[in-house]
Amino acid sequence: GCLPCRPGCAGVACGDDGCGGSCGSCPQGDPFLAQHNTKLRIMSRWWLPTSPTSDHFSTTNPNEKPADGLYDGQLFYLLANGANGTHPVYRLRSDTGSHMDSTQQADGPYQLEATLGYAYNNPSPGMCPMTRWYSPYHDDYLTALCGEDVSGYQEEDPVGYAYFRHGGSCEVPVELGNSEISLIAN
Repeated sequence: GCLPCRPGCAGVACGDDGCGGSCGSCPQGDPFLAQHNTKLRIMSRWWLPTSPTSDHFSTTNPNEKPADGLYDGQLFYLLANGANGTHPVYRLRSDTGSHMDSTQQADGPYQLEATLGYAYNNPSPGMCPMTRWYSPYHDDYLTALCGEDVSGYQEEDPVGYAYFRHGGSCEVPVELGNSEISLIAN
């Protein structure tokens, strides 16, 4: 049978507990100051169906919950700080309010809105590509979960590699390791 989501606050002093709850309020409202969460950030995705073109956006800030958005779930663990073999992943925003994830701080009409965290340059066992997809019909970008069916979207290059985090009601913990991080995740 399915195991329920198990909240986890190990390694963090405040912010998201991984199951939609909280590990406590962060001073200054920012759960990602170095003194709070020094290891990982959970990257989640939201869908804004009522925006002018329909928009998906990624966030690592658990306090960022749009009133008119639909929660698509948790996607990946990103490093909170850079390390050897990693690069930053940025969330960009256009003047029309559309979002995309990128390794660049600007891309055409898209400008830097937030640094999501740091992804690996190359895959290791247990990692998945953080693949960006584009829908010309909706003029919408999204970063997909490993193996996610993204009908109507065109696959683009990965923005990096990360350990996947799929928050749902049918989770089974998996132990993953790397030279920099060892974690048990669902």
